[in-house]
Amino acid sequence: MVGERSGLAAIVGAFAAGVILNDIFDKEMEGLSLRELLSPVESLIVLLFFVWMGIQVKLEALASKDVLIAGAALTAVAVIGKVLSGLGCPRRMNRLAVGFGMMPRGEVGLIFAGIG
Repeated sequence: MVGERSGLAAIVGAFAAGVILNDIFDKEMEGLSLRELLSPVESLIVLLFFVWMGIQVKLEALASKDVLIAGAALTAVAVIGKVLSGLGCPRRMNRLAVGFGMMPRGEVGLIFAGIG
């Protein structure tokens, strides 16, 4: 809410709240950490988030040649960028594995796509 009022996306405010609550997250309350207490809620909310993102997809918009070309170009740039960023790892690490390991990290992309 504060993020939106300051002209930023809601995800920025949610991230800031997570940073602020980080210290509380691992403290125990009645023998359970907040992370353990919120785990069932998190599971439900994550599922609802992906359902909501899926509902918002307009498949007919993907039928355009321009959209397919732009999507293919952005996908290629994303894959190449992630693989190349793996080169920044120390030599003792499997750099290619690090680059390809970053591929499935698309949740934030879905959030921004949904906002856009």
